[in-house]
Amino acid sequence: MKARQQQGYEEVYITYLMIFRLSFAYLMKEHNDMLGAYNINFRLLMQKKRLILSRSHGSLIALAPGFTYNLGIEKEFRQCEQQIRRDSMNISQLETLLTISKTMSFRKAGELLNLTQPAVSAQIKSLEDEFKTVLVDRNQPVTLTDPGKVFLEHAERILDVVEELRQKLTDLKEVPQGQIIMGTTTSIAIQILPRVLSYFQDQFPLIKTSIQSMPSSAIYQQVESGLIDVGIGYLIERNPNLSTSILYYDTFELVVSPHHPLASRPQATMEALREIPLILLSPDTVGRRFVDDVFKKFNIEPHVVMELSSSEEVKRMVEINLGAAIISKQSVTAEMRAGALKLIPVRELEVSHPVGVIYKSTRYLNSAMQQFLSDLKGMPETHFISSE
Repeated sequence: MKARQQQGYEEVYITYLMIFRLSFAYLMKEHNDMLGAYNINFRLLMQKKRLILSRSHGSLIALAPGFTYNLGIEKEFRQCEQQIRRDSMNISQLETLLTISKTMSFRKAGELLNLTQPAVSAQIKSLEDEFKTVLVDRNQPVTLTDPGKVFLEHAERILDVVEELRQKLTDLKEVPQGQIIMGTTTSIAIQILPRVLSYFQDQFPLIKTSIQSMPSSAIYQQVESGLIDVGIGYLIERNPNLSTSILYYDTFELVVSPHHPLASRPQATMEALREIPLILLSPDTVGRRFVDDVFKKFNIEPHVVMELSSSEEVKRMVEINLGAAIISKQSVTAEMRAGALKLIPVRELEVSHPVGVIYKSTRYLNSAMQQFLSDLKGMPETHFISSE
C-alpha cells in the first residue's frame, strides 16, 4: 500500500515538474489561460492519486489523506520548487537588466520594455535571489553594483547568442530579410545614401534600414560595441576587430559664396587663408582634424568665426557669405551646380580621403547584412560620386 502511494507521489512530483517547466515561460508572461489549462489537468491527476496540492505563500506542500504532515513529501516538492527557481532565469530578465543599465531607472526601463515598474523590480529581485547577490544599487540614479557589472557582461553575451540564433533561423528563408541599423555622417546620409538605398530598397523590400547620424570617429566605436550593424564613413583608423572596404574617395575643398572676395580667383594659396573669416566643422570631425593639421603644418592660426556640427549647416552659412569654409567636395556638388557656392582650388588641400563601409569582423552577418554589403562593395565608385 505504502509502496503504491510512494510511487504515486513520485509520479505526481515528476508530472508537476514537467508541467511547471512547460508553463514557466507563460507564467512569466502572465499567460494565465495556458497555465490554467495545465492546472486543470494537474488537478484531475491529483484526484486520481487521492492527493491534494496546495500553494501557500509561494511554497508547494503535498498532503496525503489519512496521513499526518509528511516532511519527506514536502521536502521533495520543495526541491522541485527550488529546481524550478534555478531554471527560472530567462531572456526577458536579462533584457530588463541591460535596459536598466542604460536608462539608470526602473521606471524608464519599464516604459521601454512595456512593463510596469513592479514587474521590472520583480524580475531584478528574482535574478538577485537566484544568484544570491545584489545586482542593482537602487539609490537614484540607479546603477549596477560590481557583481551587477560582471553579470551584465555575461548577459550581453547571452543576448548576442540569442539574437544570432534568431537571425540564423530567419536566414533559413530564401528571401533576404531583416533590419540593418546604419551609422553615417550627416553629409553622407544626405548626399550619398539616397542613391544607394533607393536601389537597395527596390531590389529587397523586406530589408528595413534605420539610419543614425554621427561623426566618423563615433561610427567606429558604435560598430565595435554593436550599437549599429554597419557604418559608412571616412576610413580613419585600423582596428583588428573591424573590417572595412573602400567605396570611393573624397577631398576637403575651400568653398565660398559667389559674392566672396576669393570667388573671382582661379585658385588660392594657404597664405590667402590666414586672415579670411572661416566657418569650420566641429573639432571631432575628420574634416576639421585634417584642416587643423594643414594649418599647423604652415604655422597658420586660422580666423575661425563659427564652428558647426554638420556640413549642411556650414553650407547655409557660407551661402549667405558669412565666411569661407573647407568641407567635403561631395557634400557641395548640388550647390555648385545651382551656382550657390563656388569651389576655389587650394593645392595643399588636395588630399584624397577614403570613404568606406565599416562592420564588425567577428559578428554574424544575417542575410540582410550579407546582401547589403555585397551590393555596396559591388557598386562602381561613380554610383557614390556626383558629377559636378
